[in-house]
Amino acid sequence: MNIEEIKNVYGVNDEQARALDINKNIALHAGAGSGKTRVLTRRFLRLLIEGGADVDDIVAITFTKKAALEMKERVIDLVNKFIEQEKDRKKRDALRKIKEELPLANISTFHSFCDTLVKENYYIVGIEPMYKIVEEVDTLTLLNRIADEVLDEFVNNSEYRDKFETVAEVLGVEYLSKKKIIEDVKHLYKEIKTKGDSIEEAKRFTENNIKRFNELTPKEEKKRGRKSNNTDEGDLEKLQIIINLVMDLVDSVDKKYSEEKKKLGVLDFNDLEKYTLQILEVEEVRNRIKERYKYYLVDEFQDTNDVQLKILSYLTEEENKIKDGKLFVVGDIKQSIYLFRGANYKVFEDVTDKIKNSGGEKLNLSTNYRSHDKIVDIINNMFENLMDAYEPSKVSNGVKGEAGFDFCILETEEKTNFDTKQLKERRVELDELKVFLEKEDKDEKRRNEAEYVADKILELKEKGIEYKDIAILFRGRSGVLEFENSLKKRQIPYTILGGIGYFERQEIRDLINIVRFIYRYEDKLSLLGILRSPFVGLSDNEVLDVYNIINENKYISSAQNYNDKVKRLFELKEEAPLYSVSSFLKKLDKELKIKDILLLQEDGVQKYRNFEKFLEIAEEFDRKGIYSSIEFVDYLENLIEISQKEGQAFLDTENSNAVKIMTIHASKGLEFEAVFIPSLDYEIAKSNKKKFVYDKFGNENARYGIVINHDAIKKDGLYKYVEEKRKEEEKKEEIRIFYVGVTRAIRYLSLSAVRKKRESTLINYLVDCGINFERYVEETSTFKDYKKEKEENNYEEDIFDIDRALENINININYIPKSIFSISRYMLYKDCPRKYFFRYIAKIDEGLLDIDFLNKKEDEEEQNEAEIVKNINAAEIGSFVHSILEDVSKGYKVDIEDRINRELYEISNEQKEKIKTMVQNYEKIEKSIKINGEKLFSHQEFNFRVPLPNTDIILMGIIDRLDIYQIGDTKKAVVIDYKTNKVNSEEDKERLKNHYLPQFIAYRFAVEKIYDIEIEKMYLYLLDTGEYIEMDIKNEEIQKGIKDIVEVFNFMETNKELNHYDRCENCYLCNYKFICE
Repeated sequence: MNIEEIKNVYGVNDEQARALDINKNIALHAGAGSGKTRVLTRRFLRLLIEGGADVDDIVAITFTKKAALEMKERVIDLVNKFIEQEKDRKKRDALRKIKEELPLANISTFHSFCDTLVKENYYIVGIEPMYKIVEEVDTLTLLNRIADEVLDEFVNNSEYRDKFETVAEVLGVEYLSKKKIIEDVKHLYKEIKTKGDSIEEAKRFTENNIKRFNELTPKEEKKRGRKSNNTDEGDLEKLQIIINLVMDLVDSVDKKYSEEKKKLGVLDFNDLEKYTLQILEVEEVRNRIKERYKYYLVDEFQDTNDVQLKILSYLTEEENKIKDGKLFVVGDIKQSIYLFRGANYKVFEDVTDKIKNSGGEKLNLSTNYRSHDKIVDIINNMFENLMDAYEPSKVSNGVKGEAGFDFCILETEEKTNFDTKQLKERRVELDELKVFLEKEDKDEKRRNEAEYVADKILELKEKGIEYKDIAILFRGRSGVLEFENSLKKRQIPYTILGGIGYFERQEIRDLINIVRFIYRYEDKLSLLGILRSPFVGLSDNEVLDVYNIINENKYISSAQNYNDKVKRLFELKEEAPLYSVSSFLKKLDKELKIKDILLLQEDGVQKYRNFEKFLEIAEEFDRKGIYSSIEFVDYLENLIEISQKEGQAFLDTENSNAVKIMTIHASKGLEFEAVFIPSLDYEIAKSNKKKFVYDKFGNENARYGIVINHDAIKKDGLYKYVEEKRKEEEKKEEIRIFYVGVTRAIRYLSLSAVRKKRESTLINYLVDCGINFERYVEETSTFKDYKKEKEENNYEEDIFDIDRALENINININYIPKSIFSISRYMLYKDCPRKYFFRYIAKIDEGLLDIDFLNKKEDEEEQNEAEIVKNINAAEIGSFVHSILEDVSKGYKVDIEDRINRELYEISNEQKEKIKTMVQNYEKIEKSIKINGEKLFSHQEFNFRVPLPNTDIILMGIIDRLDIYQIGDTKKAVVIDYKTNKVNSEEDKERLKNHYLPQFIAYRFAVEKIYDIEIEKMYLYLLDTGEYIEMDIKNEEIQKGIKDIVEVFNFMETNKELNHYDRCENCYLCNYKFICE
């Protein structure tokens, strides 16, 4: 492999070029900002251009749907650059073909890939082919129902009576309340499944685990830190009985959950992995799949789990060896941050060893091109103290100017702001009334921290750093409100990405209280919360009166006659079962005037939108059709639990110059000039408060399954051993999350916290590890005089910047597209649905079915070969003419005769003259069209990708030419498309106008969506005659056309069988005619 040539062709450095060796298996360990995405996309394209691979041969696995979409877009962008630079017509046509096929490339998440394999081989695992995939929130909500039913069955089964009595004796009668034991069973089930263990494996680990631990040799005791205490054998026997009972409950939940999923026709993500493994265990099927997919590229491998590694091994290995060039994995163990989802960074080490043992290589990308050298040095210095075997990043000297680092710790004492004396006089328990007595401004120091961050942002703005280049990153999804308030006070624009902080907003908490009260049997706290909310509006004293009534009578219904408002609430509670959840919320809105009240408040419009979002959640719940309305509370609480852990952020692209607020998890893969990471005083490696834990760390020989949290076993050492393993892994995870956060910064990094008494906070841990923050501030002291220079070639004042506008596509922050379709596919479908099927679903190359070839007579075989090569088809002529016009429109002088001889070789004189005439006709049309304005910019082959309304589909296409004009005080666009079709009459012109109308509808929709600019004119250039057609499209035609495009794409997405695609009548010249008939 010629490294210099690779560097030149693909625009990479030495390290990156070595990773583009497509003949080797490679494990690429890529540090933050080192260009791993650049390598991944270029390796994908190199397989297509130089490796002889078809798009279908390659499987690229990404961690999220968002990353899959971005990778597909980046490969398409890269192909566009290659097309623009390529002078050889045949190579350019090959690149165009690759580009046309890329929207259907196998670039997806691991689960989406598994879904493909399971859908194709459903019969092997005995499931229905039309299954639906449930989200994590559905899994958790269904588990609530299942666990409840299983517990009832066990309690009513006489075989388990003695065992439940043992539970009551050892853990207390209160533990047997449904909520406590169900929560533990659910938690254990999730832990087992997240780890990728089967229930059988969990049983094996759990069996006699106390006894096995006690039988360890003294050497092993010392190694595992066991204390030498003698524990009563009878106590241990009782504990083992309880553990076995809980394991039986988990086993029954698993069986019943599987039955429920089968009944509902759904699978969860764990099922997809499980069934994929089962399918790949069938040798014949495995070999067929291995023949179909020849290359695997896997991104973010540090976040892969054990089951996914097994799947990948099945697909890439032969006799424990990986075929050369078949596997490319890239990741960074330092950025493994999905432990809670079962990610195991150690599998990256395992696959790296496998690749090396198969003759492949481990390579490193160690240069950080993202961050300023001083920021890189600071990060290296920090994490050399925090991570074992930390490999420092190299500096690139790529970011000019100065860099800054700031650090602020505010000391505080934890205290309460409640008037406990008054509460005690009313015999009110403090914890029960926290729902309405909490004060948002309780933590003054947190408010001071938020003020500090806001002031620093204003300083950065003075230095020339735009708001849009600043991010505030939070570890969790709560604690945002104080920072929002500080930004508002200083009129700093901001945008919240990925839904962070949504469920902690007061109006949403009030709505959650409403549904808890409505759908739960006895929920005193929720009722009190509603009564104090603006939707009911009782005073604190009135709420205390209601509380005392309930407390004295033991039931919340005893307060229903307190006043008319409270009475009506209870009446609504009785009516709720008659409605779907979303319908009932709309009824509540009318009764309680929810929207009206929210609109009258400060930030009323935003609060109104938040209510609309809440309604959307309820509508989605109803639409799923697998729940009763009373399960909405469980659904909502599970949604909140999930939202606390993760979220994907699409950067807002409304061209808003606003500070970005998001979680560290959501920021992965992004970068910002300035990064603030506040609230670093969160607790790490928290102590477990559950009665049971699942031992999921370490190798199989040192795992103990389900372990009980009880004093007797704590003395015995097993629980301590399991807990210390968990805490150590979670602490390492927190450090990796912190690493991801700080490595988002390009030029400026600020860390802050409110120091608390608790010892186990991240900030205390960092200080204890010897991190010298003051030193970093000192080393970047020159930043105080830094002023960012205006970037050169800033077109914003004078012309419309095309490339910048491309970034302004208005994609909603919660919008995660799953499909990309081109307008050319829509046009083909409208011409003939059956033809679309053959080309894009069956993937039959119509070149192999050329009618002219099939109709040749035997005597044509004797025809002079030179005569045959002189004719090229209309598509080739069209492509060649387009390439010439691209140069002509840029003002280049083109020697057509020379260009034909170089790129088309020998063609007939008739075709040569036809090409020259088309170019002359183009010039004739250009002279005949006059636009009353100044042309600012002309973009050839304008590629667009825009989201279609109310869908998760991206529309893509290419406009031959897009001109931007200054007309009066406004900028306007002119859209031009070249057509080489034969035109013989006015009827032909009218036919072409109608035929291409949907294409121009898509063009107008895209340009207006991207630019927010008015279309001045749209033209169809008829190069055959030297005429043009003005495409005047009305607004109602746009709406109707886009609606039809959406319907067709949705149809394509869900229908993959031949009988779904009708034949048209225009079969005469179709190459698929013979197989279609």
